[in-house]
Amino acid sequence: MKEVKKELKKCLEEAQQYFNNVSGPKLALVIDGKCLMYVLLDPSLRVMLLNLSLNCNSVVCCRASPLQKAQVTTMVKKGARKITLSIGDGANDVSMIQAAHVGIGISGLEGMQAVMASDFAIAQFRFLSDLLLVHGRWSYLRICKVVIYFFYKNLTFTLTQFWFTFQTGFSGQRFYDDWFQSLYNVMFTSLPVIIYGLLEKDVSASLSKKYPQLYMEGIRNSFFKWRLVAMWPFSAIFQSLIFYYFVTDSTSTGQNSSGKMFGLWDVSTVAFTCIVVTVNLRLLMMCNSMTRWHYISVGGSVLAWIQRWFFPYDYQIVQEIHRNEPDDYLRAGGLVISSRLTPDEARSFAISQLPRETSKHTGFAFDSPGYESFFAAQQGVYVPQKAWDVVRRASMRSKAKATLPPRDQCLSHRISHVHENQPFPEL
Repeated sequence: MKEVKKELKKCLEEAQQYFNNVSGPKLALVIDGKCLMYVLLDPSLRVMLLNLSLNCNSVVCCRASPLQKAQVTTMVKKGARKITLSIGDGANDVSMIQAAHVGIGISGLEGMQAVMASDFAIAQFRFLSDLLLVHGRWSYLRICKVVIYFFYKNLTFTLTQFWFTFQTGFSGQRFYDDWFQSLYNVMFTSLPVIIYGLLEKDVSASLSKKYPQLYMEGIRNSFFKWRLVAMWPFSAIFQSLIFYYFVTDSTSTGQNSSGKMFGLWDVSTVAFTCIVVTVNLRLLMMCNSMTRWHYISVGGSVLAWIQRWFFPYDYQIVQEIHRNEPDDYLRAGGLVISSRLTPDEARSFAISQLPRETSKHTGFAFDSPGYESFFAAQQGVYVPQKAWDVVRRASMRSKAKATLPPRDQCLSHRISHVHENQPFPEL
């Protein structure tokens, strides 16, 4: 046994030395179950096998037992700190599927054990490309944007209450009615997010499979970068300030239809209206693929708020809701806002969108798709770079040109000389 380990160690050292001497080799490693039995028992051999495997383009482990499959998966998972995926169709693949980060089972002639132990199930192996390149990428895009949007819409709503506490001396006086806070995430902003998370697509399935390089966006974490995540809370803070102070300033000298000065609940209702409309329209601006369900969900959420307060359907219910409030709302008369407030509300919405519009020209994009430059290079079209990208890539430009192969140099030269006003091609 010692002689076998010594011979394996010698072979692994020779292979590693070959990799160090040859630049950019494209080799594959084939190892059988008997060799794995010795390698996986020795920590030093296990480390050498891992380093050698990471330098190979592909590694084939043949005649391996179920335990060895799981051990190899765990070795790569913990040793290389990589995201692992295991796929199998039989009962002997169950341990490997459970050891990986993502397990995929193929339903076939060998039973359903692999499917029952997996995270995802497919009917044939060829569906793996669709699962990764199409649905996997879409899922990553949707999760990233939905998580960021949830923080944005709740910060915008909560911070207006926070700014109000400065004017009340932190007395605990609430700015919104209890019904506002209860129904904000339940009725007025929930359905659009669900529709967005189910139907959002930045590129079609055919383009995702035609250009598998787009899958690299998930590896680079393109949709969850720190500067992208940081801009959304900044937008929420900015919009909450605009909505609160613009509304309070506009209603400070206003009167309702009965001649009374606007009270606290009038002001909070106007601010809440601005928030509901803005966060729903902002979600609509995020969408890359628009369907009728997007319009229905956003329009329905806004109309639900308008119907809830401006067109109450039951006099007794509305009277019961507001029986403890200082002003008697009764019908919608207490919520009729003078016509001169409409320009202020429109101005508030316009100013609240300044960070998003500014980001388009500075590079700090809120929802930059990240694939325009890739498609531009494929089509040979010049796309003007943003200021942030120019600064970030300025130090790398000379090095990149020096390492470009002749064909890529020609492509780069051709792209840079295309007129800037040339329209983007239809894909």
